[in-house]
Amino acid sequence: MKGVANVRGQLLPILDLRQYLGSGVTQSGRNTRVLVVNHREVPAGLMVDEVLGFRRFADKEFSADAPPTVVRVDRYIAGAFRRNNEVWPVLSLRTLVESPSFLQAASRGRQT
Repeated sequence: MKGVANVRGQLLPILDLRQYLGSGVTQSGRNTRVLVVNHREVPAGLMVDEVLGFRRFADKEFSADAPPTVVRVDRYIAGAFRRNNEVWPVLSLRTLVESPSFLQAASRGRQT
């Protein structure tokens, strides 16, 4: 856990997603962002290296087959969108925030 932020009057634990996934520590920089997640009343901020933008995909471009990943996140990948030669893995935030280890980390932040 990196810390706690006050977002619109709600305390939000900030977790380093890279570190949580076991891939080192996110270095704070100009492109570093915090993604706000609030699922089933589990608010959290996920610190990420950067956000590259948004992509829109057609339903037919989705495949439930999860591609291999560099970081060990297989349990959180819900498939991928494929367009031309590019593959865009889909991170299931629901699976992430409902996992017992994430809930434990997030609840520690809410008690601060």
